[in-house]
Amino acid sequence: EVIKFKITSTGEISEIIDKKTNKVINTGISNRFSMYRDVPTMFDAWDIDSMYQDTQVDLGEADAEIKLLSQGRNFVCISVKKVINNSGVSQKIILKKGSRRIDFITKINWKETHKLLKVDFDTQIHSTEAMHNIQYGYIQRPNHKTRQYDRDRFEVCAQRWSAISDNNRGFAVINDCKYGISSTGSILSLSLLRSPLAPDMYADKGIQEFTYSLYTWEGPVIDSRLAEESYNVNVPVKVFEGENTRSGSYIKINCKNIVLDTLKPSEDGKGVILRVYDMLNVSCDVEIRTMFNFKEAYLTDMLENEICQLQSDNGRITLNVGNFEVKTIKFCI
Repeated sequence: EVIKFKITSTGEISEIIDKKTNKVINTGISNRFSMYRDVPTMFDAWDIDSMYQDTQVDLGEADAEIKLLSQGRNFVCISVKKVINNSGVSQKIILKKGSRRIDFITKINWKETHKLLKVDFDTQIHSTEAMHNIQYGYIQRPNHKTRQYDRDRFEVCAQRWSAISDNNRGFAVINDCKYGISSTGSILSLSLLRSPLAPDMYADKGIQEFTYSLYTWEGPVIDSRLAEESYNVNVPVKVFEGENTRSGSYIKINCKNIVLDTLKPSEDGKGVILRVYDMLNVSCDVEIRTMFNFKEAYLTDMLENEICQLQSDNGRITLNVGNFEVKTIKFCI
C-alpha cells in the first residue's frame, strides 16, 4: 500500500516509488554488492586499511536467479540467488503490508581469502553528514573527505542503523549484526564479511546468515519511526498462544522520540525499574502511563539510588527528558 520498488536482473533495487503520491523516492542503486582485496599492513584480522578502496574486485554483471516466492495480503517475498566471485549468495527480499522497510534476509556460503564484502545503497540525498546509531542516541559524522581527520574516518561504527537525511526525506540502512559502515557522499556501504588468514586461516569461511534492511521516510527525522523500525529488525515480535489473554500495553509513552530501553525488577526487590532515553536529539516533557499499580515513583541514577520523588496521578507520571538524555525511574510496588 505504501511503496513499490523495481528489482534489476542482478537482484539490485533500482527505483523506489511512493504509491500514495506516485513520487519517485529514490533512483540510486541499492543492494549492490562490492568486493575489495583486503590485505592490512599490520593486523590481518583486526584492521581495514584505507587503500582497500583502490583494489576493487570485478564481480561482473551476471544475471541472478530471481523467483517470486510469495505474494499475499500481508507481504511479498522475492528469492534472489547468484554467485559473487567464489561465493554463493541467497537472499529473500521482503516487503510487508503497510511498511516502508525492505528486508534482505541473506545467506552466503563464504569462500574468499583476503577479501572484504560490502553492500552499497545510493541514497541520492545531499548532506555533509551521516547519522550513525550508538547506544542511547546517534552521532553525526562527515560523509566527505575534505580534511585529513575526515579521510581517516573511512570506516566507522554503527549499531542498529545509519542514515542520511535532509529536511524533506531520509534513507536508512538497518542491520541486525553488522556494525561497520562507510559513508561517502550519498552512498552508505555496509561491511558484511572479511576473510583474514591470521590468526585463524579459516575465519568466517562457510555459511553466514544475517539480515539488513532499507528504510525510507518522508519528512523530518522525528517523524521517521526509525527507532521503532530498527528495534523491529533486531528484536522481532514473539507471539505466544494462551488462555485468558487481553490486549494492552504495560507502558505507554506519548513522545515518539522517547525509547523504552529497560523494564526490570529493581535491585532492592521492592519495585520495577524503567529506563527511557531520547534517541533523536529532541528534548520534551514526557508522560508515562503504566498498566500496573504502584505506590510511589522516584527518579534514580543508573545505580538505582533515589534522587527525588516524582508526582503521580492515576498511574501516570510526567518528567522532562533532555537531548539524548537517559532517565531511570523506580516504581515502588
